[in-house]
Amino acid sequence: MSWTSVPDAPPALVADAWVELDGRILEAHAFDDGLLALAAVPLAAEPGPRSLRAIVVDEFGTHHRADATFEVAPNPHPVQLLVIPASVLAVSTDGGRELEAQALAAAFAAVPPEQRWEVPFMLPIVGRGTSGFGLPRRYGPGGNVSYHLGTDIAAPEGTPIVATNDGVVRVAGQYPIKGGLVIVDHGFGVTSLYFHQSRIAVAEGDEVTRGDVIGFVGSTGLSTGPHLHWEMRVDGVPTDPMAWIDRHYPVPIARVP
Repeated sequence: MSWTSVPDAPPALVADAWVELDGRILEAHAFDDGLLALAAVPLAAEPGPRSLRAIVVDEFGTHHRADATFEVAPNPHPVQLLVIPASVLAVSTDGGRELEAQALAAAFAAVPPEQRWEVPFMLPIVGRGTSGFGLPRRYGPGGNVSYHLGTDIAAPEGTPIVATNDGVVRVAGQYPIKGGLVIVDHGFGVTSLYFHQSRIAVAEGDEVTRGDVIGFVGSTGLSTGPHLHWEMRVDGVPTDPMAWIDRHYPVPIARVP
């Protein structure tokens, strides 16, 4: 997760400004007399250095540039072998994965650059953490390695699930693998996802406020017991949900000198 800010404006009026991660232009907005952007590095990314660049163009067309680098570390966790009954794995089909991928892609594409939240994020339920973010795993010996893209929180069936922050519901429905699924658009590229719900309490297009009930814990889809699988994504890329709790943003803001 990488933040960048340009604290000092050039001595002329600013005509344009943007932030790049490895050459990719990021959404950015004004923040504390600077420029703020949020990006996420995929779990499967190769370890190594990444480059950040902030560019300000003044009224005379002169480009002012500030650069920084950060290091992507290797995933420190061993690969888990999950033993799941064949009857549960049977819900994971090519058709189901494609259906869900299309729903997620449409939801992420609808997120506007404007930030919708003004207060820190909160836990969607209180329960027992059973599987953390980023754990590599195989569904059977010799299977492909995948990553756990969220946090699993076990709670009794029917426990209310609340929106982690203000936003707009982009997806609300039952899906083959993710089960009862809600996706909330928080703006600025940020979405929260809630899987395996027994019942959904919102509809697509609903505006929700931090703490509003959006559904109830269940074990629908690819699940072996009642729990919430909760994700926080930036531009569709998963991030550690627990890093957002009680914060406006998931990490301290790093400034480009």
